Amino acid sequence: MRLTRSLLAAALAASLALVLAQPPFQAPGFGYSTTTPAGWVVESTPPGDDLLMGATSPDGTSAYTVYAAVMTPDILAELQGYTRDEIVQELFQSFGESVPGAALVGATDGFLAGAPALYIDYTGDQSARGQLILVNTDRFSYTIAWVVTGQNTQQMVAAAQAALATFTLGADAGTPMPIANQTATPAVAPAPLAAPLLPGTAAPGTNPLSRPVALFTGSYAGDGLGLDLRSSPNGYEGQLTYGGASYPVAATETPNGLVGQFFANGVGYSFTAVLTPSGLTFVNEDGTTFALQRRN
Repeated sequence: MRLTRSLLAAALAASLALVLAQPPFQAPGFGYSTTTPAGWVVESTPPGDDLLMGATSPDGTSAYTVYAAVMTPDILAELQGYTRDEIVQELFQSFGESVPGAALVGATDGFLAGAPALYIDYTGDQSARGQLILVNTDRFSYTIAWVVTGQNTQQMVAAAQAALATFTLGADAGTPMPIANQTATPAVAPAPLAAPLLPGTAAPGTNPLSRPVALFTGSYAGDGLGLDLRSSPNGYEGQLTYGGASYPVAATETPNGLVGQFFANGVGYSFTAVLTPSGLTFVNEDGTTFALQRRN
């Protein structure tokens, strides 16, 4: 595992001989697809035994990567020999070398694309925030990662989480496997960030079995635009309708409201939204504002 996971760290720390790709990123033979934030540069290594896809923000401060490794008998045996805590430490130590001042925040059991997943949260210098997600099947071991540094941290986090929400496993991905010693239901990280990376995570001292309040869940319409939102493991997902067309949505809740993206022809477009007494105000990335009324 050290060798394969170190490749992920190296991808963000050094230049690789990469082949330009276009979103949505399809990975034939590697069992997954994902959409990247609008305007981010998407690259991938030439397909081989493993495949590395990386997307970098235009200002170079943020990255979203997916590393898919073929689940060889050696990797499977290695994984089965690790405890959950050892997997957390192994992934964090391998990745932390490329993030100055990296500090482990905690690990959370959950699900991604319908498969058991291990979410590892960390922080670093210059307000860096990041997350590593491990998903295993009997054919592949996937490590999905995002890291955000510099200015506009909240906006970049929302963009990275929106990309993560589009990660999908195909029929050729194989059968999902549990992470070592993983519980059947998501657990709360022992030391969550002040602004949780997973919206809706229970705060310290609250009952972890209580259902989190999803303030934005519901259907809204107004000014020719419709928006349907439901809770998801990474915040909110749903559909936006406009001009007779429908677009998938992924968003996350922040202290200042909702931040997310809708996707058209594989390209993500940013938006924000804030609650109002009768619904919400939706603001497109170009500044166009829509007053939406809650329908249910």
